[in-house]
Amino acid sequence: MLDRYARDRTLDELIRDIESDLQANKPEVAMGHLHTYCAKKFTRLLRTRDVECSDDESLKARFGKCRKVLLKERELNLFTDRASKSAICLFESYNDIHKSHSFAHDNLILEPAEPRNVFYTVSAILVFLRTVEAGRYEQ
Repeated sequence: MLDRYARDRTLDELIRDIESDLQANKPEVAMGHLHTYCAKKFTRLLRTRDVECSDDESLKARFGKCRKVLLKERELNLFTDRASKSAICLFESYNDIHKSHSFAHDNLILEPAEPRNVFYTVSAILVFLRTVEAGRYEQ
């Protein structure tokens, strides 16, 4: 799910922490780091294409920009187009979960089933983006 797309100590530490927390069956702990991972990943995708992305932009905004870039680069089938559009709303909700139900702040955390669902959902989006990126460089 999580790829090391750059040589970056922060990225390595994020991935190591996320994987460790998931192995320990603590997805509610890893959820905050996954948020940071996504922010870094989306920012990189945008900046490699010379698209502006400020550090204070939400995941929703960053992924929305990524989606626009994808639509310029390729034609998406109806399902993929709708799924990526829906992902924008999911990232808006993820921002709320991150702020209100993760260890990023002093919060009551969610029961493990819900953060695990967050991981599965976000993973699907990350796998799709990784596949698209691989195809982009192979052309």
